[in-house]
Amino acid sequence: MDGERQERAERLRKAVGSEWSLTGLARHLDVPASTFSSYVKKGTIPPFDVGNGICKALRITPEWYLFGEGEMRVSGDIRKTEDFDVISNETLRNEREEFERIGETFGYRNAGEAMSPTIPSGAKIVFRKMSERDIIEDACVYLLRLKDGLAVRRLQRSVSGGFMSVCDNPAFVIEKLPDDAKPIAKAMRIEIDL
Repeated sequence: MDGERQERAERLRKAVGSEWSLTGLARHLDVPASTFSSYVKKGTIPPFDVGNGICKALRITPEWYLFGEGEMRVSGDIRKTEDFDVISNETLRNEREEFERIGETFGYRNAGEAMSPTIPSGAKIVFRKMSERDIIEDACVYLLRLKDGLAVRRLQRSVSGGFMSVCDNPAFVIEKLPDDAKPIAKAMRIEIDL
């Protein structure tokens, strides 16, 4: 298990603490115990709906859970009363609309300088998995599956048909998207440390 996955597993174990039993939390999330065990022991990234459920149940931020950055506990648009916490309907509606818009997502940390300076190495990107029905949009950033691994690239329509793989770094050449390359996800959000 690589260091990042091990750290993610440790963060999840820390968040679970004594509030939940592992089987109780798995049952609460409607996830098989063996699957939930892989999140806790191996640091596997869960699907978006399960990850969102974990963060809500444990009151932790997704950034802290996935990348170990920012505050561990959720804070923000919650005001205390004597009896209970109140979350505004507008906050819930906006969150629900955002989740519906995003669909099935996952986090990815960019590596390499091909997309610098726009998306430097180490930038955190939230991708939405693509289905066969999704249309590739011109000039958007995608995660591509290539024969030798994954790559983050901007895709641009070619006048001769097909797409060009564009690197934001001018030192890299614009090239025709190889036939074996497959866009598997579209970037929804990019976070860069300044």
